[in-house]
Amino acid sequence: MKSIHPLAILSACVLIAFPAFAQTSPNDTNLINNGKFEIADAKGHPQDWEVSHPEFLKKCETSVELISEGDQTFYRITKSAATGPGLGWQRFDIPEGTGSLRIAAKMRGKNITRGAEGWNIPGLGLTYFYNNDQDTKPGSMDKWLKVPLGDSEWQEYESIIPVRDGATRVNVSVVGEGWTGTFDITDVVVEVVE
Repeated sequence: MKSIHPLAILSACVLIAFPAFAQTSPNDTNLINNGKFEIADAKGHPQDWEVSHPEFLKKCETSVELISEGDQTFYRITKSAATGPGLGWQRFDIPEGTGSLRIAAKMRGKNITRGAEGWNIPGLGLTYFYNNDQDTKPGSMDKWLKVPLGDSEWQEYESIIPVRDGATRVNVSVVGEGWTGTFDITDVVVEVVE
């Protein structure tokens, strides 16, 4: 009878306890964590994405959920009223010497209607912060990637956005105010391009 070497058993246990998919590649250039929305927190919201005022979601007629279709996971936001809290954001330091950021995401919409303001449409936006998060400046929000009004299928969107002079941090957010409909987003990437 053949015996199994104890080191082989230990190696198998380590692989089971620490699966490869949970590790981040050291060459990964994405500044966003959980950009594919594969991991949920204890409340069912996307892990590493802050949700502004989650207690107001029901009051604002907004539902959020993580969904899997085939081999893809995504964040779905459904709004039946044009009010609402921010629906997910991450804030991080801008690497020193960065001239521009590439922002990209895969998005689709159903029955999307715009609110009163031109920016009241679902998408992904950047807000620059100065003085270590102490303030923003007028016009410090760049727009973004946004889905068309009405219905749209999955599409990849991207933009290269220059970093504002003096900005030290950036907030990347799923825009939640002023629109109605169903908005799906996944594959969020923010990376330094120069």
